[in-house]
Amino acid sequence: MPIQAGESNLQSRNRVNGYAKIDRHEILDFGSRVHKAIEDLNLNKFDESQDPAIWPWLETYVRWAQNRITKVVAVEKTVASKRWGFGGTIDLIAEVRGIRGLVLIDYKNLEL
Repeated sequence: MPIQAGESNLQSRNRVNGYAKIDRHEILDFGSRVHKAIEDLNLNKFDESQDPAIWPWLETYVRWAQNRITKVVAVEKTVASKRWGFGGTIDLIAEVRGIRGLVLIDYKNLEL
Protein backbone atom coordinates (compact mmCIF):
# COMPACT_ATOMS: atom_id res chain seq x y z
CA MET A 1 0.00 0.00 0.00
CA PRO A 2 2.15 2.87 -1.25
CA ILE A 3 2.03 6.35 0.22
CA GLN A 4 -0.55 8.42 -1.64
CA ALA A 5 0.19 11.82 -3.15
CA GLY A 6 0.37 14.49 -0.44
CA GLU A 7 0.21 11.94 2.36
CA SER A 8 2.75 11.99 5.20
CA ASN A 9 4.35 8.81 6.57
CA LEU A 10 2.17 9.10 9.68
CA GLN A 11 -1.01 9.54 7.61
CA SER A 12 -0.05 6.55 5.48
CA ARG A 13 0.59 4.38 8.54
CA ASN A 14 -2.74 5.42 10.08
CA ARG A 15 -4.55 4.65 6.82
CA VAL A 16 -2.98 1.19 6.58
CA ASN A 17 -3.67 0.46 10.26
CA GLY A 18 -7.27 1.53 9.72
CA TYR A 19 -7.67 -1.08 6.96
CA ALA A 20 -6.33 -3.75 9.30
CA LYS A 21 -9.12 -2.95 11.76
CA ILE A 22 -11.95 -3.29 9.25
CA ASP A 23 -14.17 -6.27 9.97
CA ARG A 24 -13.40 -8.91 7.33
CA HIS A 25 -17.02 -10.15 7.42
CA GLU A 26 -18.28 -6.62 6.75
CA ILE A 27 -16.01 -6.41 3.69
CA LEU A 28 -17.14 -9.80 2.39
CA ASP A 29 -20.79 -8.86 2.91
CA PHE A 30 -20.28 -5.60 1.02
CA GLY A 31 -18.65 -7.43 -1.89
CA SER A 32 -21.47 -9.97 -1.99
CA ARG A 33 -24.06 -7.18 -2.06
CA VAL A 34 -22.32 -5.42 -4.95
CA HIS A 35 -21.95 -8.71 -6.83
CA LYS A 36 -25.65 -9.53 -6.37
CA ALA A 37 -26.67 -6.05 -7.51
CA ILE A 38 -24.62 -6.40 -10.72
CA GLU A 39 -26.20 -9.80 -11.29
CA ASP A 40 -29.66 -8.24 -10.85
CA LEU A 41 -28.74 -5.39 -13.21
CA ASN A 42 -27.80 -7.90 -15.90
CA LEU A 43 -31.09 -9.71 -15.39
CA ASN A 44 -33.07 -6.43 -15.44
CA LYS A 45 -34.24 -7.11 -11.87
CA PHE A 46 -32.24 -4.46 -10.01
CA ASP A 47 -34.08 -2.31 -7.47
CA GLU A 48 -31.89 0.61 -6.36
CA SER A 49 -34.09 1.29 -3.35
CA GLN A 50 -33.23 -2.06 -1.74
CA ASP A 51 -29.57 -1.19 -1.07
CA PRO A 52 -28.80 2.46 -1.93
CA ALA A 53 -25.44 2.36 -0.09
CA ILE A 54 -23.85 0.34 -2.89
CA TRP A 55 -24.97 2.58 -5.75
CA PRO A 56 -21.64 4.50 -5.96
CA TRP A 57 -19.88 1.19 -6.70
CA LEU A 58 -22.44 0.25 -9.35
CA GLU A 59 -22.43 3.53 -11.25
CA THR A 60 -19.25 2.80 -13.21
CA TYR A 61 -20.45 -0.66 -14.14
CA VAL A 62 -23.83 0.67 -15.26
CA ARG A 63 -22.21 3.28 -17.53
CA TRP A 64 -19.84 0.67 -18.99
CA ALA A 65 -22.58 -1.92 -19.48
CA GLN A 66 -24.97 0.51 -21.17
CA ASN A 67 -22.29 1.43 -23.71
CA ARG A 68 -20.73 -1.99 -24.25
CA ILE A 69 -22.99 -4.96 -23.51
CA THR A 70 -25.19 -5.73 -26.49
CA LYS A 71 -26.60 -9.04 -25.25
CA VAL A 72 -26.55 -10.91 -21.95
CA VAL A 73 -26.18 -14.61 -22.73
CA ALA A 74 -25.86 -16.06 -19.21
CA VAL A 75 -25.53 -14.85 -15.63
CA GLU A 76 -23.94 -16.91 -12.84
CA LYS A 77 -23.21 -19.84 -15.15
CA THR A 78 -21.79 -22.89 -13.38
CA VAL A 79 -19.13 -24.70 -15.40
CA ALA A 80 -16.99 -27.78 -14.79
CA SER A 81 -14.47 -29.90 -16.64
CA LYS A 82 -13.89 -33.50 -15.65
CA ARG A 83 -11.02 -33.64 -18.12
CA TRP A 84 -9.15 -30.68 -16.62
CA GLY A 85 -10.42 -31.10 -13.07
CA PHE A 86 -11.82 -27.64 -12.41
CA GLY A 87 -15.11 -25.94 -11.95
CA GLY A 88 -16.56 -22.61 -10.99
CA THR A 89 -19.09 -19.94 -11.75
CA ILE A 90 -18.81 -17.41 -14.55
CA ASP A 91 -20.36 -14.10 -13.45
CA LEU A 92 -21.46 -13.01 -16.92
CA ILE A 93 -21.32 -14.29 -20.48
CA ALA A 94 -22.19 -11.52 -22.90
CA GLU A 95 -21.80 -10.08 -26.35
CA VAL A 96 -19.75 -6.91 -26.00
CA ARG A 97 -19.60 -4.13 -28.57
CA GLY A 98 -16.25 -4.15 -30.37
CA ILE A 99 -15.31 -7.72 -29.41
CA ARG A 100 -16.03 -10.68 -31.67
CA GLY A 101 -17.53 -13.74 -29.99
CA LEU A 102 -18.72 -14.19 -26.45
CA VAL A 103 -16.94 -12.54 -23.53
CA LEU A 104 -16.56 -14.09 -20.07
CA ILE A 105 -16.76 -11.42 -17.37
CA ASP A 106 -15.76 -11.77 -13.72
CA TYR A 107 -16.72 -8.95 -11.35
CA LYS A 108 -14.26 -7.57 -8.84
CA ASN A 109 -14.72 -4.64 -6.51
CA LEU A 110 -12.39 -2.77 -4.24
CA GLU A 111 -13.58 -0.60 -1.39
CA LEU A 112 -11.02 1.93 -0.26
